[in-house]
Amino acid sequence: MILKPRETSEYYFDIYKKNNMKKYTSEELAAYAKAFALQKFNSADEIYDKFKGDLNHRMKRVQLTLPMEDELERQSRRLAEKSLEMLGSIREEAVERRLSNGLKNEAWHPGIDLAEHEVYFDDMAISMMKDAIAEAHRPLAEEFSAWKKRQRKR
Repeated sequence: MILKPRETSEYYFDIYKKNNMKKYTSEELAAYAKAFALQKFNSADEIYDKFKGDLNHRMKRVQLTLPMEDELERQSRRLAEKSLEMLGSIREEAVERRLSNGLKNEAWHPGIDLAEHEVYFDDMAISMMKDAIAEAHRPLAEEFSAWKKRQRKR
């Protein structure tokens, strides 16, 4: 039996691929990226488990003395909760600026299947979470540095 050109497996694969592909605007991609990040990090415990070293290090930097292990964990978990709030408050316009131009162009012209770019959105979610942690930590760091300046003036 000889297959006609349109009955080959490549033909059916092309049809399948075209059916999953969709055109997305940059606003839709930004909304998807934010939703992906919020789904990936949906609790403070997950954030603490994933970024435990970074959170503990940041909390140690704003302490005069090395805190006890349980106190450090409590403070780090509180910072993780604030980071989760910061992640939710990120505007989609800010996310849109972070999207790569290549992805935006590809998503609009031929269209993309979002499942094929899951690694990209995963890396972007981690990056967004790191920025949210830094933003949540910023007031503590500024307060601590101001306190240190006041102590030096004495």
